[in-house]
Amino acid sequence: MKSSLLVTLSFFILFNGCKSKPSITDAEKESSPKTIDSVITGPRTKFKGNWLCKDYLAALSLKRNSDNIDVATQKPDVWELIFEDSKIDSVIAYADGSRQHLPVKYYGSDSLSIQLRNGKTLFFTYDKYLDHLVQKRETSANRIKPECVYEKANVKYLYVEAGIKTAFSQAVNESTIANNYKLIDKNNTVTDQTVNFRFDGSIIGLADFEKFAVCYSSPCTQLLKGKLQNVIYFTSKRKTEPYAWKISGNYDTLYIYNISAAKMANQLKYKLLAVND
Repeated sequence: MKSSLLVTLSFFILFNGCKSKPSITDAEKESSPKTIDSVITGPRTKFKGNWLCKDYLAALSLKRNSDNIDVATQKPDVWELIFEDSKIDSVIAYADGSRQHLPVKYYGSDSLSIQLRNGKTLFFTYDKYLDHLVQKRETSANRIKPECVYEKANVKYLYVEAGIKTAFSQAVNESTIANNYKLIDKNNTVTDQTVNFRFDGSIIGLADFEKFAVCYSSPCTQLLKGKLQNVIYFTSKRKTEPYAWKISGNYDTLYIYNISAAKMANQLKYKLLAVND
């Protein structure tokens, strides 16, 4: 009898001891260390992908009509944010002509910050209604106009460069000179020769060149002096060369010039009339 009572009493103490064991709170879970290979899951899944500053690209589309699109001074702090599928605590920030792998600090489920290598901290908030990332300064939460609004990159822009899936370069191409054109000859006559500059950097219709890339960062932004400062690289089977370019005010004519030793646009290389199919 005593033995049976002792077993019953021991079971009762053990059961209540397990029952009263404190559970891990959500706050404790949130504060627990995260490994570098943590997968983006739950509410933060919305950050996955490539984000481009739509304000900058919109400005390029507008200012490409002028002689100088000020590519060296109009860029945002970060041109592209890349949240990879496999990681939650880091981001690839494309800024200053280089891609930087940076740690991310989250504030709740909708806000985050990153610190650039130059020491500047950037803050972003997710707008669930527009599916945008909005950048604001820490001290300007009540400002009407944000520093920049980022949106998910069009899937057609995505390509792999140095092992990273990126989109910014192709978006810049399309926001500047990508279009269909008719070649204008030396007599200023519009010919039947069609030239297509595609957003992916390919050229169809030019015998001399096969690819192009619009310059938007140093050192190529330093290749020209004077009012005309837009640089484009053309690539043939043998070499890649820089040229100067501009688009007429009503965006119907593209001019491409050779660059002199004095860093000035001089001899006209191509003159092309934009056409809409």
